[in-house]
Order: sequence, then structure tokens, then C-alpha cells
Amino acid sequence: MSTHAKPTDEEFLAFYRGEAHNLRGHSFQAVLDWPDDTWEQVHDFIQWVFPNDKPSAYNPTAPLLTPAIIAAWPSDPLLSANLDAAFARWLRFVGVERDPSGAFCFAESPNLGVWAHPNHNWLRITRVLTCLRLLGRREDATRLLEFLEGVAARRFAISQDTLSHWRAAAKS
Repeated sequence: MSTHAKPTDEEFLAFYRGEAHNLRGHSFQAVLDWPDDTWEQVHDFIQWVFPNDKPSAYNPTAPLLTPAIIAAWPSDPLLSANLDAAFARWLRFVGVERDPSGAFCFAESPNLGVWAHPNHNWLRITRVLTCLRLLGRREDATRLLEFLEGVAARRFAISQDTLSHWRAAAKS
């Protein structure tokens, strides 16, 4: 795989299935196994773990969700399972979990660095919501958005502009 070009659909799918590495030489599982500090400090992995259909301004060689990839996703149980694993890892990183009803809530020790002020993780939230919606996880995107709206209303100063981006990502 070239280090200066976007991966082909097949190259991206091979990465997401755990059969290949991304442009930096990391496997899907290796990225999920990184400690939180690495998730915080490395900025070019999130586009591989939560791809979108729009080019990344920060990572021009990031994969894109093409119509072919989106169409292939529901029929491939490994892709679905790996998206579940990626979402669970991301939730752990931001300090969020599901309650018994399936709604999202803060874990016992949320990652306050994600929530206390605007930062690159707020952009990652938009990316995660978009990815979930595009790959058939609208219910997760909607429930996560409900949690985010509650966080904005009750706990942290999240701007209406940020909330509008999150709403568009979850509902477009």
C-alpha cells in the first residue's frame, strides 16, 4: 500500500477485518489495544477506525466510506463485530458506558479531558456519530446524541454550534 495515496476499498476492508495494516503499519487490533494516552496523542488513526464518506482535512490519506463499502458492511459479520469493538474501545476512552436500558452514561471515571473544554475529541465525536449512522448503527448514533445533549445541558459548556454538528452527524 502506498503511503501517499488513499487506500483502495479492498485495502481498507482488509485493515478493518484485521488482515492488513494501515498506512502507518498498524493493525486494527493494535490500534484498539493502544493505551488511552496513545489514543489522545495520535491523530491519524481515528479516520481508519471510524471512517466517513467525506475526506478528512487532517488526514488526506484516510480511507473513505464509498457506496461499495457501505453496501458490503451489513453482509460481513467480521466488519460489524470490529465496528462494535471499535465503538466499545472509543466509549472506554471517553469514559462512557451503557446503562441497563441501553442508554449511555458516564462511567465511574470519565475522561474529563475529553469533555471539559473544546478539543480535537469533539471533532472525533462528530466522526464517530457519522460513522455509526453510515454503517447502519442509527440507534447507537441517536442514543449517543441524546447522551451528548444531556451532557451539554447539565454538565459541560458545549456550544450550540458543536451540538448542531453532532446532530447533523447523527441524523443526516
